[in-house]
Amino acid sequence: QNLEIHLTNRSTEPLSVRGNCDLRGDGEVDLYRVTNLFPPGPYRLLPGEPLACYASVEEEVFRRYRWIVFRDLGGKEHRAALERRASEGSPENAERG
Repeated sequence: QNLEIHLTNRSTEPLSVRGNCDLRGDGEVDLYRVTNLFPPGPYRLLPGEPLACYASVEEEVFRRYRWIVFRDLGGKEHRAALERRASEGSPENAERG
């Protein structure tokens, strides 16, 4: 499954997030670490600034998860629901808030 991930800094301060993310299910231990993001991070976003990054995950693995989680360089989590195309069950995008 090819992923196109859209990040947007919705805060009023610049934000730096790590160059990996987690896909999460309903439980905190149900996660899959995505380390093959392109372009490689970390990513620095100014307030309101959008950014797109890309990754590839096996479709069977991707279907198990509901959330995408990025961590800033201070360790704070930024979580968003995965959006999927109704006809294909694949992601359209996910924004980080």
